[in-house]
Formats: sequence, C-alpha cells, structure tokens
Amino acid sequence: MEEAPTSPPRLRAQTEGATLRGRPRLRLEEIAEHRVVKSGVRVLRRRWAAEVCELPPLPKRPNGSPMLLGSAQSFFKRLLSQQLELQTSLPSDVSAAQRDIRHLCLEHLLTIRDDAADFKTHSQSHEAHNSFLNMIDQRLRELCCSKFMDPKQLDEVPAEDKQRLGHIVLLVQGAAAVLAGQEPEAASFAVSSGRVPRQWLLRSPIAPWRACWLRLPSEEETDTLESASTTPSSSSSLHRPLAGGLELRLLGDEDLEHLHSHEEVAVVWDRPTSSHLVSIVSGTSGGRGLGWEIAVAAPESSLMEELQAMEKGSSANLVGVGGSAGINSPLGQELVEVLERRKTAPALRPSLVPPLPAAPRG
Repeated sequence: MEEAPTSPPRLRAQTEGATLRGRPRLRLEEIAEHRVVKSGVRVLRRRWAAEVCELPPLPKRPNGSPMLLGSAQSFFKRLLSQQLELQTSLPSDVSAAQRDIRHLCLEHLLTIRDDAADFKTHSQSHEAHNSFLNMIDQRLRELCCSKFMDPKQLDEVPAEDKQRLGHIVLLVQGAAAVLAGQEPEAASFAVSSGRVPRQWLLRSPIAPWRACWLRLPSEEETDTLESASTTPSSSSSLHRPLAGGLELRLLGDEDLEHLHSHEEVAVVWDRPTSSHLVSIVSGTSGGRGLGWEIAVAAPESSLMEELQAMEKGSSANLVGVGGSAGINSPLGQELVEVLERRKTAPALRPSLVPPLPAAPRG
C-alpha cells in the first residue's frame, strides 16, 4: 500500500437533500486510496483476526511438523504475537521469511499488514522490508478474492485478475467504514443522516463482466463468522452467506437485466481525480486519489439502469491536471485509449449468478 502525496485528504459526506439523479448521495473526494484500503484492512482484521482472539496456528505438514522453515517459523511467530516489529527486524530475517508468505492464511496477513500500516520508507537499508510488504499485499488481495467469491465463479477468474478483485474488496470495505465514521482518522468528517448501504455496485475491471457486486456483513453477522464460513455448500442454497456474510460476485449483462435488490444499493460513480488520471495515463500508482460519487439506489430499482447511468456519468466527468478534462479533450481521449486497451484482454465466459438475497425480516 503505497503512500500518496502528503496533501490533506478531503471527505465530503452525505448532506441532507443532496442527491445524484434523484438518489441520496454519499461522496468521497480527493482522499488517498491507500488510506481507504488501510481502513479496509483494519475492518477486516477486526472481523477475522481480532486482537482479543487467538490467531490460527502457523501451517503444519500432514505429519505435524512446521511447514515454514526454522528461521521463518520463529520470525512469523514473534511478528504475529507482537513480540517483534517489522520496522526493527533485521533485513536478513525479513528476506528469509519472504518466501513463506504464501503459506500464511488471511488472518495472519491482515494482522501483519495492519500492524505495519504506517510503515513507509525509501531507504535502501529497508529494501527487504518494502519487498516483504509488497508480497504481503499481493497475497492478501489474492486471498480476499478467493475467500469472499463464490467458488464456482472463482474458477472463471484468471489468476492475474484475482488481485484486482481482492483490491476492490478492501477498497469498498474501507470506503464504507470511512463514510460511516468508523475510522478514528476520519472522525472529524461528519456524516449526516442516513446509513451506508451494505450492497455495493461498481464497474467490473475484468471483461466481459459488466459489474462487481459486493455485500458487506452486518454487525450481527460478525458474531456468526465461524458458523457461516463452515456451512456446507449447496446448489439449492441460493442465499447462503459466504465467509461471514461478505460476498463478491461478478455480473454480466444478463444478470443485471433480471436482477433487482431487496435492499438499498450503493452505486459508485468513479470520478477520477487529478492524481488518479495522471497515474492511469502514466502507468504509475503512487499518486492515486479517490473520487467517488455514490448514488444510493432504492430497493427494487433496476440495477442495469443504475449501472448505465453510472457509466455515462463516470466517463463524461473526467478530471485532469489543472481543471476539467472532458471526454473529448486530448487528456480525456488519452485516458479513454488506455482504458480501451485494457478491455482487449482475452474474453471470459460470463457466469450467471443467483439472485441477491432478500433482506432479513424482523
């Protein structure tokens, strides 16, 4: 999770009477993306690896012997028990442990990443530490995708795209927490009346799927993580919650045509900020800022119509350096060309998904 420029982030929350296409509106503007992702990591850690709970043991082989190498076993044991800080660890120890990151589970990765959330340095003496954290981030995104996506649909996703979907999980979870005022660093930004929806709809980064749909767990569901995550899979159990209520699905056009939600849905209009646009066109990611307009769609709204409006609104309001860069401006056209090239990835067969679960009654 790279640091963005040091300019103070700004958050504009929902205000009474504020609407987007007649919908209640939430807004994130010019907030560093790494900060939102950091909030997502923290929220997931609370649910999956709370400090008051005992973490799962480090992995073992079938014969009961440790799977990790001797030095790595000791390193991760001390790191996870907070007897050791990554910042003060010897580069040789960090490098030796890096190869075993692939054996860690989601709870381990969330704990390590959250504890090192504020660690950043470009010093050559910490090159091993930065490489270690980069690998932690990659593996964390992969597991977020694998953990929260339906296994049948997961098989349709190429390995290289799982990190992108896992990143969306962290981003949406963090955005919901920031908008709801759950993060201490965002406490000074007031959020007026209205709760943040649990269901989110975003444009899919993977062709040919049209959208990403996420359902965030309620507070009540966090108390039943173990039972939900161990419920046997069944093809007839269309509303079975995955991984404690957090679900990720990819939707094609046919899915959206017949899909109506029984709850409010947060439809994200991604309006690129100046730093966001520059990072996409130049191929860098260090300066990415987040600019989200979020329309709250009412229950039973047509999600296809909402998505079409979102796509039109997002593409027609590109923001460039020094002001507005319309879709027909040179900078806007350059961005469009880059995005179009991304769409030329090998076609995937869209996977139909079951209807969204109905809201619990009572």
